[in-house]
Amino acid sequence: MKKYKDRYGILHADPKTTRLPIEAHAFFKGLKPEQGGLGKFEHFRNFASLILPPLDWNPWLERQLRSLCDDTYATCHANGAIFRNVAWVGCGAGGKTFASGLYAWLWWIVDMENSIVVLTSTTKDMLRRRVWPVLCAMRNMTVDVATGHRLTAGHILPSSTTIQCQRGNDKYAIFAMAVAHGETPKAVDNLKGIHAPRILLVIDEVTGTPEAIFETVPNMRKACEDFTLLTISNPFSHLDPGGRICTPPSGWNSIGVDSEEWETKGVPEWQIDPGICLHFDGWHSPNKEAGKTVYPHIYTFEDYQMSAQRSTDFVTLNHWRQDRGFWPPEGSCNTVMSEALIENRNGFGDFEWYSQAIPCAGLDPAFGGDECILQFGRVGALGDGILGVQLTETIPIGFLTSQKAEVEYEMATQVIAACQSRGVRPEHLGMDATGIGRGIYSVISKLWSPNVRAIEFGGNATTDPASVSDPRPASDVYDNRVTQLWFDVRDLMDSRQLRGLTRQQAIQFCSREYEITAGHRYRLNDKAKCKKRLGHSPDQADAVAVLCSIARQMGAVPRLHDGGQNQRWEDFVAQNEVANSGEAYEGGSGYEPILD
Repeated sequence: MKKYKDRYGILHADPKTTRLPIEAHAFFKGLKPEQGGLGKFEHFRNFASLILPPLDWNPWLERQLRSLCDDTYATCHANGAIFRNVAWVGCGAGGKTFASGLYAWLWWIVDMENSIVVLTSTTKDMLRRRVWPVLCAMRNMTVDVATGHRLTAGHILPSSTTIQCQRGNDKYAIFAMAVAHGETPKAVDNLKGIHAPRILLVIDEVTGTPEAIFETVPNMRKACEDFTLLTISNPFSHLDPGGRICTPPSGWNSIGVDSEEWETKGVPEWQIDPGICLHFDGWHSPNKEAGKTVYPHIYTFEDYQMSAQRSTDFVTLNHWRQDRGFWPPEGSCNTVMSEALIENRNGFGDFEWYSQAIPCAGLDPAFGGDECILQFGRVGALGDGILGVQLTETIPIGFLTSQKAEVEYEMATQVIAACQSRGVRPEHLGMDATGIGRGIYSVISKLWSPNVRAIEFGGNATTDPASVSDPRPASDVYDNRVTQLWFDVRDLMDSRQLRGLTRQQAIQFCSREYEITAGHRYRLNDKAKCKKRLGHSPDQADAVAVLCSIARQMGAVPRLHDGGQNQRWEDFVAQNEVANSGEAYEGGSGYEPILD
């Protein structure tokens, strides 16, 4: 059969072949000018114009789509496989989710029988509100523009948010998945089973995505010839998955809020190769630059005006996330801790004990959808005679029943067993006994020992000195007890007496903002606001605050300059005798070790 060539050098059988399949093939192949083509993005744009109604193009949409078509920062491996790592960070209303859905749809339909697209969001609700409607709209709008005939591509399954290449074919499809808040184990299992020659993985709301999702990338890459990872976020922390993926090779000090794009160093732990990050700043949006709203579907000029007006009064984390689309500079927001403080004080590290270290624990008995967290640690003497607090295990406590009394009993028995197996004495276990926490505190006290310590998060701050540098009563400095407890943790960190924080705990301490009341006292912002910003309650930080309160009662107060802690520690050890033994203890006043 005679073959015909079009202007891109593509062979086809029919000289009357329309531009549609030709542009689709040229986009699929990514034909460069030196190959007779126009470049992958230009072919994408031509293909889109032939298969979709006219799009409202704007400079940000073009930048986003060009980044996915540009292989300048892609990694080509020895086996011929190509890996693209593209990150989009920016303000709210940046058009990022729409652009990802548009690209995903056209990328998939040019080779459906060999391709898999996975689009994730944190929850099912967010999935159905964000990327899934974009995909459905793209599918429903797909037509042959030249003839007006609707083109049916893929078989849609709304209940499972899936579009199959053919009815019943679950191997090659578009999968939209929820990956957080109870959905993670299922999502991980599904992602591990995904293999195809072409894979496009789009992770929306990456700051709230569990690390377990990224740990599936090595498995997905096996036998994959063309892998593209696109992460989308409103930046939150350098420590969360989004921050790790966007880290520049020369460190965070090498870029700033005015940086539009930069190379990223990759995350070898997840087999994510170096790539490129694009930044979309609302204060430099095309509408702001035009001085009026020209493109109504992205950050408007009115958005900028309101943000600029608010920022003259105060700057919040929300301002940096939703307006500037960038990580807040050090010290720019009123948060309990900062990432720089934690890193400079080696807050993620481990202590070398000078002598004995005694196990302790803190429990945050959350209900109502929040996590119940049991945090373990050790209190011991450091080389300079100061007492240190080393965080060790963080254990979530689960329960199967919904009846309050049974929940309290079930949680109590798990907590007691965990503490006994780790050698934690009752008086070295503290728990938030505020409100509903009183119930589980009562059960643990009855089942184990009345020596378990109640830590009240509610009520007023105490009359203890506010900090090592501020001798005023804490009640004169902090508006309530919970604010004091959180700042006590900061005080221990600042005095280099707290180590072992996890990334998640650090994120929580670095995201809880505070305000100054009319009485010139510190007050933590409402927990619900923090929960909304994080996507979950700061339960792990609460558990650390409880443990640090217990540690202070054990003598681990922030660094004193008179060496007075030495004698207090010696007295404490003399009174307790057993430490660092790993033995378990039964209830009662004697605390006799359980012998093997």
